[in-house]
Amino acid sequence: MTEEILKVQRNVRNTIRIIWSLLVFVICSYQVYLVCDLYFRKTRTEISLMLKKRKYRDKLIKSLLSQTIDKQHELTVSSTKFFKLCQLATPLGQLIGPQSDQFSIKSFYFDNLDLKSYNKINCSSLSTIQETISYEFKCFTLFLNRTAYDDINYQIPKDVAANLKYLAWIELNRDFMFNGLIYIHSPEMSHQYSSSSSTQQLDPDKHQFVSIAFERKITKLLPPPYATKCYDYRRDGYACRDDCMTQCKTKRYLQLDGWPGDVYADQNVTRKFSKMWTNPWSSAGHLEEGLSSESLASCSRECGHRDDCQSVQYDVLTARVKERDEDDRQQSHSFTIGILPPKNFQIINEHVPKFQNIEFLSLSRSIGSRSKEKQTMLGQQKTDKTIYYGLQSPEKNLQTTIH
Repeated sequence: MTEEILKVQRNVRNTIRIIWSLLVFVICSYQVYLVCDLYFRKTRTEISLMLKKRKYRDKLIKSLLSQTIDKQHELTVSSTKFFKLCQLATPLGQLIGPQSDQFSIKSFYFDNLDLKSYNKINCSSLSTIQETISYEFKCFTLFLNRTAYDDINYQIPKDVAANLKYLAWIELNRDFMFNGLIYIHSPEMSHQYSSSSSTQQLDPDKHQFVSIAFERKITKLLPPPYATKCYDYRRDGYACRDDCMTQCKTKRYLQLDGWPGDVYADQNVTRKFSKMWTNPWSSAGHLEEGLSSESLASCSRECGHRDDCQSVQYDVLTARVKERDEDDRQQSHSFTIGILPPKNFQIINEHVPKFQNIEFLSLSRSIGSRSKEKQTMLGQQKTDKTIYYGLQSPEKNLQTTIH
């Protein structure tokens, strides 16, 4: 009887061990599946939302960043998944058809244009959404225009803009968004984030809708010999001095061990981010001064130290915010941004030469005796006075005009 009881107890213990082992195996397998599923199929941003445990999230991010940049693009959310809807007012070029390069918006008359029936188009029909990635962020750039400000394919008629509530309407997939930044910058340049008034923080968990207003400020300086001593870096193939420095630093990094972490890269980059740029002992996780002082000095000499002859700055403001309801936080999977038509679109600060009249006295000399020459000079001092106009000390005579 005692042996039977002991046998039953052993069987029960073995059964419990088997069940516990199976349970542990199932839990561990699920964690492995969850990690693999999130790592191979989801985005880094979604990982931050779905996997709350810090140690797992850090491991996943570390694994993602160990991949090459083109692979990181594949493992992160694409524009087709991130943008649920993106529409903008129809630009003038698509409204009236192809025109010559000399066409100006000021020469177009809107007598036959029905503003009430003015429709919107999809953002992708104007230009493809550009995807770039850095060590910490993924960026989607809309309306990228590398041509010029006066390209009619990117111009909205003033009367049309005044008749519209929003220039652009962007609906994002909230499942792939954990906070974020909206950044408006010069259309002649690629995205390069910098903390300034041109950015606004977005909070999709707290807000359901945000309307954004913006204003463009252009500063125009003068080249030498004027005091501003600017330089047009477009003559050397760069958009601005920062563009020159970025390209120079990128070349230096690539010569060493990889792509710089603070420079956004497109999907064609097959290198990894530079280990020299990362720093595990830094609270920020990276080191901005990854290059040596000699390399930075070399780039400074290559690009020069002059300011840009024309710089563009956008000020971005939050005009209206709609809070997200408690029920909506669990059910809604969208976050919407409305871009308002600017009332005061741009301010131009322009340095121009200041002209000042200066009188110079010119005397004519006649051929003859010395006494006659003296008389002639004295006589012509009153009658043949010639006035010349010139510039006085251009380095000190600058004035600023605001348009």
